Amino acid sequence: MFFAALIKPSLFASMFKSWATRGKLSLIFFGSYLFLTVTAALIGNMVSPSAYKNSPNQPSVNNAQVAYPNKPSTPEETVVAPKTQEEIQADSDRRLLDKLNEDISVTKAFVIDEKTIGTDILDGIKPTQALFNRWAEDAASGNGSKNSDIVTAAATLKKEASRVQTKMYPILRKAFAEATSKVLWSVDGDMQVSGAGNRTATFISGEYASNRNIIKSLQSGGELLYDLRFTQVRFKWYAQADEFTYFNIKVPADSEVVPWPVGYSDAAFSGK
Repeated sequence: MFFAALIKPSLFASMFKSWATRGKLSLIFFGSYLFLTVTAALIGNMVSPSAYKNSPNQPSVNNAQVAYPNKPSTPEETVVAPKTQEEIQADSDRRLLDKLNEDISVTKAFVIDEKTIGTDILDGIKPTQALFNRWAEDAASGNGSKNSDIVTAAATLKKEASRVQTKMYPILRKAFAEATSKVLWSVDGDMQVSGAGNRTATFISGEYASNRNIIKSLQSGGELLYDLRFTQVRFKWYAQADEFTYFNIKVPADSEVVPWPVGYSDAAFSGK
């Protein structure tokens, strides 16, 4: 009856008049509210959200802006794929090859004379030794490479470094002796070098009549003698002495290109 009244107004008016007289106005309003609510829900479900998908009047919604209205929209980040092991190795090989080629250029341009050391001989020796050590370390790094260009460059560097060292170590030892002799002059001492390649060092001082002073000198200067690749050091208490205390030093040949260890070992010194 109620639905029929909605379709036919005259019937609805008649019903309203009849029910109103019987105190049922409130029931009519409740029925109307219920009907409109259910009808709206049914209509809403019939309209799919996808209907707005392609609608030009339907604005796009950024969920981030809805949830955080004060936060600007963040552009998508570009994802960079991690490098493969092959790419990492290629980068490493390229850096090492560049370093080896740079070292080779330096060895070929190296000036072999005392001027290379500088005016302050004792301070100038260490940078030259550090340079030799760098060449040795870099050449050693390339020896075991699977890259043929690196192996070739390492061999070239080793050859050039050997050439420089063979000529420079005797010069370094002579320069060291001359500089040390000037220092010892003030205490009536002297230092001389002798033998092939200036590889024997002789210290002369009256203090060396005491074994205790010999040990002190060896402890304070032994590392530098080792670094300069002296093969023997002698201590005399006067220049013409036939008897003297000496120590042999176990060091690589001047031509040998090897990374130099930090410090030195007492075991490298032997003798009396």
